[in-house]
Formats: sequence, C-alpha cells, structure tokens
Amino acid sequence: MSSPLLEDAVALLNALVEDEENPIRPILFLDIKAACLDKLLEDITNPYYHLPDHPPLTFRETIAKAQYIQKMWRSRFRHDYFTIDVTRCHELRKTSLQRDIVFNTPGENPGWYGDTRRESADFGL
Repeated sequence: MSSPLLEDAVALLNALVEDEENPIRPILFLDIKAACLDKLLEDITNPYYHLPDHPPLTFRETIAKAQYIQKMWRSRFRHDYFTIDVTRCHELRKTSLQRDIVFNTPGENPGWYGDTRRESADFGL
C-alpha cells in the first residue's frame, strides 16, 4: 500500500536523480538551497521519521534514493553543500526580518532584542 505523499516524494526523487545524472542539466546549487531540497533529503533519511520496525520496501527504496542524491550533491558541491545552513542563516540575517535581531548571551532575558541603531536612511525614509 502506498500513499499519495510517498508517490510524490518518489516522483521528485526520480526527477532529481535523472537531472543529476544528466550532465547537460544537473540541478543547480541555488535551486537546492532555495527549495530546501537538502532538508527534504535529511527528513527522508532521518530514522526519527521512519515507520517503526520494518518500513515497507517502497519506503526503504525511497530512503536509499535520497541517500544516493545526498552523496552525489555532497561530492559535487562539497563545502557549499556542507555549509548550506550557515549560508542560509547568514542570508536571513542580512535580508529578512531577522536582520535587526541581536541575540543576547545565553541566560539573558528575553534572549534577543531589536537593534534600533540603524539610521532612518537604512529604512528607506
């Protein structure tokens, strides 16, 4: 028995393998990062999210396929792939609503504050 979500995941993984094995159109690192495909693979391969005892064969094949894609991306992108979370965090702090949040040292309350030192020109005023 297969669920629609599993079928969608398998179809996506098949497409990723096909794209990665095609030297003319491999998936770009920016696409992986933007779509958080690395996180999808982490969730699929993380035993915490697996079914108890003996997962069905289809799911085990899906896990193996996700591991294969991870291996290919780690090999191809190396440092960029291993530091993708650090890069995302850095970009969020520069460009998102988090850019004005400053974190306190551990134990201080509330643990963060809004940085009001930016000049009004930074806000486009």
